[in-house]
Amino acid sequence: MGNPDRFNQIAGTRFMRYYASWEQPGVTAYGAQGVIGSDPGGYAECFAEFSFRQNDKGEWRVDDILVRGDYGGERGGSRLGGICDDAIRPKR
Repeated sequence: MGNPDRFNQIAGTRFMRYYASWEQPGVTAYGAQGVIGSDPGGYAECFAEFSFRQNDKGEWRVDDILVRGDYGGERGGSRLGGICDDAIRPKR
């Protein structure tokens, strides 16, 4: 999956975390008659954390996966699924 954004090991468990985000600031355009257009913007972020344990042969295997996301603004919710997909896809 590529290099994780975060790696640590506690006792017999290893954790790898991958992170992805999207952000677009809100914009309001003003003209002589007042507001003529706006874009509400928003943000979305997601992380996927994989925990690994060794099996009886000493091979590291995925034990659990935690995926968590958050968003804000009118556009953030529509971007969250894609951002989480980016967090769990192999990086090339």
